[in-house]
Amino acid sequence: VAEKERLDILHAAAPGRGIAHMADSRRPFQGSKFLLVENLGHQPLALDVAEGAVFKKWGIVKEFPQECKKVGIGQDFGFTNDPSAAVRCGIIDNRLYVDELFYETDMLSSAIANRLKPFSMKVFADSQDPRLIQEIKNRGVNIYPVDKFPGSIKAGIDKIKDMEFFVTERSYNLITELRKYVWDKDKDGNYINEPVDEYNHLMDAIRYYVLGCLLGRILKPKDLTGIFTH
Repeated sequence: VAEKERLDILHAAAPGRGIAHMADSRRPFQGSKFLLVENLGHQPLALDVAEGAVFKKWGIVKEFPQECKKVGIGQDFGFTNDPSAAVRCGIIDNRLYVDELFYETDMLSSAIANRLKPFSMKVFADSQDPRLIQEIKNRGVNIYPVDKFPGSIKAGIDKIKDMEFFVTERSYNLITELRKYVWDKDKDGNYINEPVDEYNHLMDAIRYYVLGCLLGRILKPKDLTGIFTH
């Protein structure tokens, strides 16, 4: 980025604020108008996102803050075409910090459990497959199925929007999703209160953390051990 263009980007994104560190060619957001915000007092910025983006204002930080409270993991499941995606989340005051942990296809329950267990954190997960939840729990992970009640997608998005939102700079796939996660349209081309069902694996994982940890929407545990003995 030319120096003049760099300064124009900085001024447009944060007029009147100090100069932030621009991403260099080795960063995952190469070529985009992304800024690190550690020198801007952790203020969310209007970033380079798609038209109709669900989240238009968020910041990028170097690291996940050690002082975060209510730290937990959001987990979305996939397998062949869709990735299994996990994100560490935490709160400082009214600020939500998120950090991508993994984003991989072809993960069996054993592989997911092996990736989650070393963190020793509560995991808030997609409840669509109770058997998968139970298999991971049986491997020693403190995992909770989240209630996907009618309207839960919008409820999770609204709760995130109630907070200031920050992503670690290493969260390559999450940054990509945030840029491309957009509202759907009706037949007349008008935006509706439902996002398009794509670029949402880590976004769903964040929602599961928000719904489960912050809003307490956890399904009642069910003992599924019997299904493995028949």
